[in-house]
Formats: sequence, C-alpha cells, structure tokens
Amino acid sequence: MPLRRVGDKGVGHVAFEPVSWDDALDLVAEGFVRAAQQHGSEAVWPHYYSGTMGLVQRDGLQRLRHAMRYSRQHSTICNALTDAGWIVGHGAKRGVDGREMAKSDLIVVWAATRSRPRST
Repeated sequence: MPLRRVGDKGVGHVAFEPVSWDDALDLVAEGFVRAAQQHGSEAVWPHYYSGTMGLVQRDGLQRLRHAMRYSRQHSTICNALTDAGWIVGHGAKRGVDGREMAKSDLIVVWAATRSRPRST
C-alpha cells in the first residue's frame, strides 16, 4: 500500500500514513501538472529503468513523456554513468570470449532472453 508523508519536509520527525492507490496516483498526477504549469513541462522528469519493468511499462512511460513534452534523457541515470566509466577504462563493452566459456565448469546466465525477429 502506498504511503504519504504527514507534516512538513525537513522538520526532523518523519511520519507516513497509508493512502489508497487511487489517491496516490492522483497526488502524483497533480504534482506533475502543478510542476509543468509553474515551471514548464521540462521541469517534470519521469525516471525509469527497465531492469524492473516490462517493455509495456517502460515504453508506456516514454509515450507519456513525449505526449506531455516532459524532459527527455539519452538513457537512464542508472547506467549512463557506469557505461561511460566502463568505456573509458576498457575501451568498449564486450561480452565474454566464447572460447573461455567452453573451458568453464559453471556458467550462470542471469535474466537472459531470446531475441525474436519482429513481425511486420
């Protein structure tokens, strides 16, 4: 169940109260509208990272961002910095050399998916 902070931010004591999902979604939507009205649509930056989402959720948020003219980002803040650091340190992002995998006693494949061609 979602929680809403009770009282002013930064007063030292933090308390929360449960709210319904409908009320929580209304509060978020009202906050987006208020920020866009006061500071322009690019003041809203809905953050996402698809590591915990399905494609429908991730791409649905992208459609909302585009339709509302919210702030855009090249990638996500979760991996853009680590990608840059990795490339600086290693020169490129590459997978494991298959010849090394053939000599392994154990191979763990984490969250792999099989790519399928898109139908047209």
